[in-house]
Amino acid sequence: MIEPSVEGLQAALARHASSSGQVYPSSLGLIDAEEHWSGRLWEVAGLVMADQETMRYLAGGNRADEIAACAARWSESTLALDEIKAVFAAKGYDPEPFEALARAGLLDTALQLDDGNPRFIHDEHAGAWISDTFAMSSDQETLQGVAQAIDAPAPA
Repeated sequence: MIEPSVEGLQAALARHASSSGQVYPSSLGLIDAEEHWSGRLWEVAGLVMADQETMRYLAGGNRADEIAACAARWSESTLALDEIKAVFAAKGYDPEPFEALARAGLLDTALQLDDGNPRFIHDEHAGAWISDTFAMSSDQETLQGVAQAIDAPAPA
């Protein structure tokens, strides 16, 4: 078993796209049977393509190039697979602010309440709000802004 390249993943997804260029989550099983891939990119692609709604939201569509680029961006992050899964569940779509939160030990607190329920900030899923607000921010701005929004002490 080998890890695919981003180009290889994109090509495999394109091979299984519909005539209109749409890729469906069921393509992963077909590709797996053909390629027998493993590794981080392949695992992250599985998370991105967990279902049609998740895939379209995260990748911004359902074309092979969009999906492969999204999987590549997340697989290059410093987040562990379980952290990526938590961010996806919270509707986060840009890895950078979540890397800062994870390094500071604030990721779980930022994404969910103490009782395990999803956190909402300004009436939107915490992950979406964090992605929208801090995608282009420094780590310190992210940490301070999220800590303030969730009423938690900001890490030094």
